Amino acid sequence: MPVAWRAPSSDKSDFMASRDDELLRLLDFGLPDELSEAELGRLGFRDPVRVKEGLNALRLRVDIAKLVEVHRADLLRALLRSSDPDGAFLGLERWLEAGGAAACAGGTWCDGPFLEAFCAVLANTPALGEYLIRFPARTPAVLRPVVDRTVTGGRAWYGDLRAAVRRAETHADRLAVLRRGRTEAMLQIAALDLCGVSDVRDTVRALSDLADACLNCALEIAVAKLQPQYGTVRPLTRPADPEAFVPPPFCALAMGKLGGRELNYSSDIDLVFVYSGAGWTEGCSRPVEYREYFSRLGEELMAALARDTEDGRVYRVDMRLRPHGSVGPLVLSVDETLDYLQREGRTWERQAWLKARPAAGDLSLGQALLFEASPFVFSRYLTVDAIGDIQALKRQIEQDVERRGASREEVKLGRGGIRDIEFTVQFLQLLHGGQYPAVREANTLHALQRLRDQKLLARHEAEALESAYVFYRNVEHRLQLYGDRQTHRLPSDSMARRRIAKSLGFAPKKNEQATPEELFERERHRHIERVRGIFESLFAKAFREREGVEGDLSEALLAPDPDVEALAGLLQPFGLAPTAENARELLELARDRALFTHPARTRRFFASLAPALLKALAATGDPESALRRFSRIAGSLGGKATFYQSLNENPWLLRMTAELAAWSEYLTDILVANPGLFDELVDALRTGQRKDAERLEEELTMLADGGDVGATLRAFRAGELLRIGVRDLFHQVPLEQTQGELSDLAAAILRAQLASTRKAQESRRGVPRTEDGRPIGFAVLAVGKFGGRELNYGSDIDVLFFYDEEGATPDGFPAGPYFMELAQDLSRALGTATALGALYEVDARLRPNGSKGPLASSLAAFEHYWKKGDLADWERLALTRARFVAGDARVGERAEHLIRSAVYSPLRSADLAAQVRHMRGRLEDTADESNLKRGRGGIVDIEFLVQYLQLVYGPAYPPVRQTNTRAALQALLRLKKIEAADGEELLAAYEFIGRMAQRLRVLQGLSANSLPSKPEDLRKLALRAGYADEAGRSAGERLLAEHKRHAEEVRRMFDKYVK
Repeated sequence: MPVAWRAPSSDKSDFMASRDDELLRLLDFGLPDELSEAELGRLGFRDPVRVKEGLNALRLRVDIAKLVEVHRADLLRALLRSSDPDGAFLGLERWLEAGGAAACAGGTWCDGPFLEAFCAVLANTPALGEYLIRFPARTPAVLRPVVDRTVTGGRAWYGDLRAAVRRAETHADRLAVLRRGRTEAMLQIAALDLCGVSDVRDTVRALSDLADACLNCALEIAVAKLQPQYGTVRPLTRPADPEAFVPPPFCALAMGKLGGRELNYSSDIDLVFVYSGAGWTEGCSRPVEYREYFSRLGEELMAALARDTEDGRVYRVDMRLRPHGSVGPLVLSVDETLDYLQREGRTWERQAWLKARPAAGDLSLGQALLFEASPFVFSRYLTVDAIGDIQALKRQIEQDVERRGASREEVKLGRGGIRDIEFTVQFLQLLHGGQYPAVREANTLHALQRLRDQKLLARHEAEALESAYVFYRNVEHRLQLYGDRQTHRLPSDSMARRRIAKSLGFAPKKNEQATPEELFERERHRHIERVRGIFESLFAKAFREREGVEGDLSEALLAPDPDVEALAGLLQPFGLAPTAENARELLELARDRALFTHPARTRRFFASLAPALLKALAATGDPESALRRFSRIAGSLGGKATFYQSLNENPWLLRMTAELAAWSEYLTDILVANPGLFDELVDALRTGQRKDAERLEEELTMLADGGDVGATLRAFRAGELLRIGVRDLFHQVPLEQTQGELSDLAAAILRAQLASTRKAQESRRGVPRTEDGRPIGFAVLAVGKFGGRELNYGSDIDVLFFYDEEGATPDGFPAGPYFMELAQDLSRALGTATALGALYEVDARLRPNGSKGPLASSLAAFEHYWKKGDLADWERLALTRARFVAGDARVGERAEHLIRSAVYSPLRSADLAAQVRHMRGRLEDTADESNLKRGRGGIVDIEFLVQYLQLVYGPAYPPVRQTNTRAALQALLRLKKIEAADGEELLAAYEFIGRMAQRLRVLQGLSANSLPSKPEDLRKLALRAGYADEAGRSAGERLLAEHKRHAEEVRRMFDKYVK
C-alpha cells in the first residue's frame, strides 16, 4: 500500500529495488542498445522487441546516440521507474527526433531527476507530452523548475500570463499565448503531482489557481476585443496600481469544483456571470445598454476560453448552473439573480450555490451577491422536502450510472464514490449551515474538517471520508491525465489499470503474491464500503417520511378564491369561533407579501401546516388569543414560507410557539418588534440555556465594539429578554434565578453604555484629574430591586452616581458638573425611546437630597451628608440594597463601604417602626388588594419588614447586611431574629407573590401589577402557574384563595415584627 500517495521514486518497493539491482548489473556490460530483448523484458518493458528496434534506430543518429551514451543509466532508470516504460520510451523517441537532442546539447539541465520527471509525464499524460514534442525547446523551461522546486504558481501564474498576453499584438496571438501558457503550467502541475512533490490538496489548489489566472486573462482579452466597437463600462472601483486591469462591474462566479478550489485536470469549469448597474457604454460611436454589453462580454469570455484553435482550448465552459439553466440569459444583473434564487431557487441550486466563489472580474461585486444569497443557501432549517429532493437527485444519478452498467467502475458517480462523499458533506452543510456558519465552506476537504470540528461528523467518519476522497481524486487525476478527457470510469483493460495502480505507488512487497492492480482494487473496495456505509447512515438518520396533511381545511386554504364563510364553518372543531374574522385571519396567514417569496409557495406551506397549527393553538386553552398573536409573529418575520417550513418539520417548535403566542403578550411583543430574534427564540425554546454575568459581559463586549452602540444594546437586550422569558415560561426556572438574570442583563447593558458615554464625554471635555494629576474615578451603584438582583420584566433601574474626588479637566471644567453631565447623558442614553424601544428608565431619586440634590455626588459630599444627620430613615431603608455595578471598582468599593457605614450606624430615631408603618400605609393607599406589589400583604410588606429588621439588627449582626431580600431573610432566620415558622412562611409568600408578579408581566405586558379581574384572564394566569380545576373550584378561584392566604399571613407578620 502506498504511503501518502507519493510516486514510486519516493516509495521504493522490494520489487522495484530488485529491478534497480538488475539494471545496475546489466549496465556493467555496455550501452543500453547491447541489452538483449530478454533482458529488456525482464527489466519491465512490455514490448522488448519494439524497444530494441527503437534503441537501434536511435543509435544510428550520431547526436542522439551520444546523448543516450552520456545519460544511459539515468535514462533507463527514469524509463523503468515510470508507470508505463513502453509509453515513456515511445514519447522519448518522438521528442528526441523532433529536436529534443538539440535542446539537450551542451545543457547541464538534462540529468537524472529531470529525466525521471520527463518520463513520468510521458508515461502518464501523453496528451500533455505532445506539447513538449511539438515545442521541444520549451522542455527545460517547463520541467527544470519542477526538478529545482522553483515553480511559483498561484498569483504568479496570473502575472506571467497577463504580461505575456499583453505583449501579443493581435487577438489571435493573445489566444495562442493564453493556451500555451496554460498548457505549460498544466505540465508543471502534473509533473509535481506525478513525482510525488505535490499531494492532492496542492494539486487541486494549483489547478484552480491556474484556472482563475486564465479566466482573468480571458476576461481582459474579451474586454479589449469589445472596446473598439462597444466601448467600455465605468468600473465600480479602481485599484491603486495604475498598471492593473480594471474590470467593469462584471463578475464570473466559479461554481462546482472550481468554486471549491478543487479542480480536476480535465474538468469543465462551471461559471455564472453577473453584472451591476444600468446605463450605456462609453467611448465608442455606437453605445449599447449594459445588458447587451455584458451579454456580449460573456460570449467573448466563453469564446476566449473554449474556442478550439491549433493550440487547443483553455477550458470547456459549462453555464448550465445559471438562473433558468440553458434557456436563461447568459448574463443577469445581481438583483435579477437574487430575485431568481429567492423566488424559484430549488434545492439542487442551493447545493450548487454552496460552492459559488467570485473568480474573475469585480470580485467585490461577486462577494456582495453571495452575502445576499447566503440566506437562500443556508436557511435555518433543512426541510424534509429538501432532504427528499437531495435524495431523489442522488437516486437519479445512481440510476443513470446503473443503466450504463458502470456503477462499480465509476470513481465519481458510482456507489461509495466521490459523489457519495460530496452529497454527504453538502447535505450536512445545508442541514447545519444556518446554525453553524463555520461549516459554510466550498472546499470538500476543508468542509469535512469543519464538520468534524463542530462535531457534526464523528472523527472516524470524517477521517474515513477524507481518506477516501484523497484516494479517489488521485485515481481521477490519473484517469484524466492519460487521455486528457473528462472521465471518471476505470478502464477495463488490465494493462491500463496496472499503469494507474503503479502510478499511485501500488507494488507488491517481496514474496507478496499480488499484482499492483490487485492491491489497488483491494484499497478501492475498502473505501467504497466505508463511504457507502457512512452515506446511508447519515441520510437514514436525517430523513423521515412526511405524513400527508390533507382535509377540508387544507383544501379550503389552497383554493384560488377561498370562500370565507365555508372556511369559517371548519373552525369549530379546533376550538375557534366559526366567525368570518377568524377565517380572514387564517387567509392572511396564508398570504405573503415578502419580495423574494412566491405567494403560492407560502400558501402551500401554510395549508400543509394549518391543521397541526390549529390543534396546537386549541391545546393551549385560549386559541382565539393565540391565533391573533401567532398571526402577529408570522406577519413580522418578512418571509412566512420559511417560518412555516420550520414549524412543519419541527413539531416541538410548533407546539412551543403556539404556547408562547397563547401565554405571553410580552414575549410576543418583543418578537414582533425584533423579528430577527426568531433564531434566538428557537435556541431558547430548545435548550433553556442560562447565561451567567461573565458570559453576558463577554458577548456584549464583542458586540458593542464599534458601530451604533445604542442600537446594538437594544437588539442585545431584546434577544436576552426573549431568552430569559422563554426560560421562565417553559423551563420552570426558580424565581431567584430569573430575577438574577434580569438584573445581570441590566448591569451588563449599563456598563456597556457607560463605557460608550464616558468615551464620548472624555473626547469632548477631556479627563478630569485631581490637583496632583490623578484621574478622578466614577461609579454607579444599584439600589432598590436592581441592587438586590430582584428585577422584574420592565422594571426601572434605581441607581446612585458617585465620583471620588474634586478636580477639573485640563481646560478647567470642574469635576462636579462634569460627572453630573456624564450621569445625565448616561441616563438619557438608557432611557431614550427609539423604534426598538428604550433600554431602561433610570431613577436616581434615592440620591442625597433626592431630586433636589446633584445627580452625581462626590464621596466626601455623601459622607458629610450622612454624618451631619441629613440621612433620613426611609433613605437608610432603600440603601440596604446598594451595590456597585458599573464604573471604577475602587470608587464603587469605597461608596459601598460608606453606605454600609451610614445604613448600619446606630439608630437615631426611636420611632423607626412608626415611620416604616407610615410609609407602608401611604403606598397601600394607592393600590387595591389585588395589587401584588403595593397591596395589603404584598411584596412591599415583605421588603419593608426585612429592611426594618436589617436596620435594627444590622449594626450588631453583619450577616444580615445583605442586598437581596431573600438572602437577608434567610440570615435573620439563622440568627433567630424571626421565628422559624414565620420565616418559612415569608419565604414561601415572597416566592409565590414574586412568581405571580413575573407571570403577570410575561402574560399580559409590562403594566400589569394586579391580579386579573376578568375570570378568563385569571384562569390563564392560574393555568400557567400550575393550577387546575378540582373539587368544585376553578383554577382561578384556587389561585385567589392561595394569594389571599399568603397576603393575610404576610400582613400578620408585618404587624408582628414592625412595631
